[in-house]
Amino acid sequence: YDAALYVFAVTRFAAQAGLSPEDLSTAAGIAEPFWQHLPTGVPYAALAAILSLVMERTDDRNVGLHMADGWAPPMLGVIGYYLVNQPRFRSLLAAIYELLPRASNLFRYELRTSDIPTRLAMQPADPTAPLLDQMAEFHIAFLVRTARQYVSASFRPTRVAFAHRPSGDPTEHRRVFGCPVAFAAQTTLIEF
Repeated sequence: YDAALYVFAVTRFAAQAGLSPEDLSTAAGIAEPFWQHLPTGVPYAALAAILSLVMERTDDRNVGLHMADGWAPPMLGVIGYYLVNQPRFRSLLAAIYELLPRASNLFRYELRTSDIPTRLAMQPADPTAPLLDQMAEFHIAFLVRTARQYVSASFRPTRVAFAHRPSGDPTEHRRVFGCPVAFAAQTTLIEF
């Protein structure tokens, strides 16, 4: 299920960049129209193939960051509406933390709200999986974008860190997150 959601996000980005989702899915060996049936399972290898093709054809090393643009929780269906209708940001975070492991097995998550700053950390379930850097950036960018859209347009994390090295210009990361961004950190995390 998670790979299908990611493929939906990356092909949506690709279509906005002028690439054909049908051509991408064919090149990756995915029967289409998978984007009309999100619960359909998509192997992670197929997602990685599509993501690689999009990065190559757009010459964009920050595809993970840009996949979150225009992607909103309601696109997830009932789960998305449940998330954005939480009464407080704390409730939204708790709901995301509860649902993420059920919807995605790509990362293991740890949410710490008892201390300041609040922290959401992510560790890959399989550190050898390809393009985890792009997927981690999508997750963090999606959370920030969601907070800005449904909580406050001025939401800014205090810090973002990624376990990987930057694959593109890190200036773009600072622009997207509006805070200091570290790379080659011990874990991927967002603090606020």
